[in-house]
Amino acid sequence: MPRFDALPPMLAPLGLGRSAAAQFIGVGEATFDRMVQEGLMPKGKRVFRRVIWDRRDLADAMAALDRKPGQTAARAAGTGINPWDELLK
Repeated sequence: MPRFDALPPMLAPLGLGRSAAAQFIGVGEATFDRMVQEGLMPKGKRVFRRVIWDRRDLADAMAALDRKPGQTAARAAGTGINPWDELLK
């Protein structure tokens, strides 16, 4: 298991191993493997002997689980309103 104690407590590692990636999205390792196999989660990147998942890619894949192709997060939530639009005006 890699050591993450060199990072400041507020800084999560960008790359996650299989076990940490599964924990990050809230499933067991077998379910995570199945999600990767079925294309619901991204494939990891091989770096020497390790396979590493980008935390940002996992978060994006989780957000896209309930969406249809081309659908925004607001539409998937059923509101059709993006709450950030008001802040960005």
